[in-house]
Amino acid sequence: MGSGAAYVYPSNVSVVLAAPAGNIPMGGASQGSPLVMNSAPALRLSKEDAESKLKDLASLKKQKLITEVEYRDRSREILSQM
Repeated sequence: MGSGAAYVYPSNVSVVLAAPAGNIPMGGASQGSPLVMNSAPALRLSKEDAESKLKDLASLKKQKLITEVEYRDRSREILSQM
């Protein structure tokens, strides 16, 4: 089993805050939809990691698994993380 050092952590994490089960006092949390927040800013990618991700993305596009628009959007996102 490896050390996990090569694991790439996700750049975004969604957190949902919901009211606890049971009685909620009047004036407490609203009954609306849950609050969704993003975590801390994305980690920076090394040149090698970005290059690898871009190659994988190009492969997906070549196999027609993603559209041109998705390819461009994801490419920009990867490049902005460098």
